Amino acid sequence: MRFEGKSAVARAFGRGLFALACAALATGAMAAPRLLGNVNALGNPDAGFRSIGSAPPVVLANRYYVFAADDGAFGSEPWVLDLVNGLTRRLGDLNPGNAGSSPSDFAVAGTRVVFTAFTPESGRELWATDGTPAGTVLVADIHPGPASALIAALAPTTNNRVVFAANDGSSGSEIWLSDGTTAGTALAYDLVPGANGSSPSQFTTIGARLFFTAYNDAQGRELWLWDVNGIGVVADIAPGTASSSPNELTAVGSSLVFRACRPSEGCEPWRSDGTAAGTTLFADIRTGSTGSDPFHFTWHAGLARLFFDADDGVNGRELWQLTSAGVATRVSNLVSGSGGSDFQGSAVLGAKLLFVADANLAGARLYSWDGATVTLVKILSTAGAGFVDHFLVWNGRLHFEELGCWSSDGTAAGTSVWDADCGAGGGFVVGAGRLLYGSYGDFEREIWSLSTTGAIVKESEFSDFSSNPDRFAFRPAGAAFRANGGSTGAELVVENAAAGTWNVVDIAPGADDSDPDGMTAWQGAFWFAARTATTGTDLWRSDGSVPGTQAVELAVGNDSPYPQELTRLGNDLYLSAYDYSLGQQLYRLTGNGPTIDLLDYAGEYGLSPWGLVTANGRLFFAGESDSRGTELFVVDATATAPTPIEIIPGVESPEFIDDLVSWNNAAWFVARIEPALAGGLGTDQVYRSDGVSVARVGSLAENADPRNLVGGAGGVWFLAYEAATGSELWRTDGSISGRVTDLAAGSSDPDIGEMTVAGDRLYFVADDGINGYELWTIDAALTLKRADLVAGNNGSNPRDLVAIGQQVVFSADDGVHGRELWIADASGARLLAETWPGVGSGAPESIAADAFHDRVLYSAVAPLVWREPFEVDVPLFKNGFDASDAVPFVLVP
Repeated sequence: MRFEGKSAVARAFGRGLFALACAALATGAMAAPRLLGNVNALGNPDAGFRSIGSAPPVVLANRYYVFAADDGAFGSEPWVLDLVNGLTRRLGDLNPGNAGSSPSDFAVAGTRVVFTAFTPESGRELWATDGTPAGTVLVADIHPGPASALIAALAPTTNNRVVFAANDGSSGSEIWLSDGTTAGTALAYDLVPGANGSSPSQFTTIGARLFFTAYNDAQGRELWLWDVNGIGVVADIAPGTASSSPNELTAVGSSLVFRACRPSEGCEPWRSDGTAAGTTLFADIRTGSTGSDPFHFTWHAGLARLFFDADDGVNGRELWQLTSAGVATRVSNLVSGSGGSDFQGSAVLGAKLLFVADANLAGARLYSWDGATVTLVKILSTAGAGFVDHFLVWNGRLHFEELGCWSSDGTAAGTSVWDADCGAGGGFVVGAGRLLYGSYGDFEREIWSLSTTGAIVKESEFSDFSSNPDRFAFRPAGAAFRANGGSTGAELVVENAAAGTWNVVDIAPGADDSDPDGMTAWQGAFWFAARTATTGTDLWRSDGSVPGTQAVELAVGNDSPYPQELTRLGNDLYLSAYDYSLGQQLYRLTGNGPTIDLLDYAGEYGLSPWGLVTANGRLFFAGESDSRGTELFVVDATATAPTPIEIIPGVESPEFIDDLVSWNNAAWFVARIEPALAGGLGTDQVYRSDGVSVARVGSLAENADPRNLVGGAGGVWFLAYEAATGSELWRTDGSISGRVTDLAAGSSDPDIGEMTVAGDRLYFVADDGINGYELWTIDAALTLKRADLVAGNNGSNPRDLVAIGQQVVFSADDGVHGRELWIADASGARLLAETWPGVGSGAPESIAADAFHDRVLYSAVAPLVWREPFEVDVPLFKNGFDASDAVPFVLVP
């Protein structure tokens, strides 16, 4: 999202433009999405671009700017700015809550950005992102457990990898490599066996060679090289156990220039070709053991000179130059005598060298050197010790920070401040043809950019950050969902659909999160789990008003029973929750009171109900008792305790039960039984139960691995594996009917997912190896069809499929509208709503169907309001739509 200039006055006007855009959409083929509510319109004073004074950001594929930021609600976390469509989004709440994971040390590894981040479970470890929340993952817990791996010196190297130092807890700090994946992350070399480690640092790649510094007991800290011939010390510059402590490693062509120290010369400039013989003192500028202490190496190819600042013992610290022949001459003498100037950095600009120094604490000055004359270009500050940082040459100009952001073409007239509020912190970075930087202004910290024409543009707006709505639930009176209102934290939001209003119910007062979850409509109210300091995480109900929102405590006080899996059966509500005497148990709520019954099994501890599903007037679930092990259990409205339904007669039990679904008045599931107890079949099989008995459904091969059961459209659908076809779609109506697809030729796996029944059809997403990930459908007659929203093998990558009537709603990216909301019926798929007009992505999430009001609610991004709750009506399409407006389904033989 971008605002021209430094003023946010245009926001109100922009909201009007968005309303007009929605009205325009209403007249076209698409439905008009409506903003349900800008839940978080005020933002938070703590929100801002956290890379200011912190971690270096990077740009991936010249488009995705990955950085650390704090939206005022989740602490400092990884974010990404899409430089093409302006979308800024948080990549994850890696350390849940407002503490933040404090990401830092960003570096590019091929198609991923790797970085370090902190979580209580893993400490500070290596993470990676492909620019999407789903693709932001922990790469490796190098030092297992809560201890940190102490990752340091992370730097890009060859073959799309990064190299870094890390401590796994047993090898000390050693060299590691990563391509941004778990499989591609490993200890490369243990240079000093044992817990002490070699503490490698300053990794510098020159061609296929990697230079770095490391320590061992025999030679101290010296220069090392890793190339095709192996790894080892280049030269023991300070002989014996003393360290030469190489520093300022700088590539100059095929050679390395660096600062090193030894007793005979002190610290002086050195150079190396990677061999011991070719590692030599470049120049002894200050004779004797004190040394000139060189820093800030800059190679100027046009002048064929290496520039740096050094102290010759006579003139103080000034700018020097070195020819390739090793001839050293002093360039400047800005302060007479031995006082020297405070040199702060240099950069190559055309035929000149520009550098900044502070003479006698009179303030920073910009100078130029053309090979013959030092010229004062501009006085940057007039008093005190000036400080300049972040030199970057771009667009034919030098950019740097000194009490604001400056730009210079090397002349006095062409040197000026472009943003007085600039606070670059982690530095400048260039992407998509513009320079990005951080700026303080109007009490906010935001990302801005500078264009090639000098226009400054606001790229982010964290002070008006998103509410990130999710967990939608419905009743006739309206919806409920969780959203973060900034000052209220993550709380319950309840809609009054008739009045067109909504209300934030601040259960945990202030910015603390009550984090409502599992919202379920029952007895005219919403029931859910929520957390407060006085109740812990317990059961609540709400009619949408503050007085009508109350705790229904399963455990008195702040003990947390953690209610979950709220499930309605008839007039009752069931849930799984923790009892401090009996462990995790099944509860039933009846009546308006309500009456709360704990339905424990035989007084045993910890039944741990999971997978609650209703069928044939009964509630089925998997549980684990001390006397029976893992079993299927059932209850009805009259039961005083769960009844086990034995899958294996006697004392034996399955190893696990999973994927419970309901179809045709029965519960269907997958169970694993040892081969000796399953007639030799063993492994995972499909079962069904009517609530009285249980039976295996046919016989699958031992390694079939049935999973992802879905009931409807003529049977129970699931995925199963065969060596010849990979993991494909199967269906059963009581006996194993067999595999019904072979989407990817041969043994290739089509990666079927998002299986969703809508009406008499099953919809799913798969990649047949030819068309990419697209939407597929199949009916009870096994008529298979595919809709190609994107021609060729790229695919539209549909996800978050949700059924509403005979249709399915989902998000997809057709390459024209960005990722937006789509709808499909038996004839085809069409774009339903677009919250970010044009190629920008509204990126719908948390899609939910409201059958009471013929609409879909979802979380999406729109200009100015950012990620907020939206709704779109679907009555025009609930009985199908004109196939001429759709991408048709194509019959697949």
